[in-house]
Amino acid sequence: MIGVLNRPLRNQNVLARPGETALILLNPRNGEYYTLDEVGGQVWNLCDGAHTVAEMVAAISAEFDAPVTEIEADVQDLLSDLAHEQLVVEAG
Repeated sequence: MIGVLNRPLRNQNVLARPGETALILLNPRNGEYYTLDEVGGQVWNLCDGAHTVAEMVAAISAEFDAPVTEIEADVQDLLSDLAHEQLVVEAG
């Protein structure tokens, strides 16, 4: 699996709060809010620097009934977006 990040880590400055149907992220650097649906929230929670992207895909696919290739693409897209917005970084 080739991706932007191998072991994503949440940016410690980003504030995360659960909403009614989504996880709400606030990037204090630029004051922008982001919302993640249930699956996106699970991806966010797995961005602890310990899980590889492959492990994240395996965990999500174990919970949801979707083709692994689709889950992999969706996780990669989300991580790419999160990295672009500096909400996640590569674990050091």
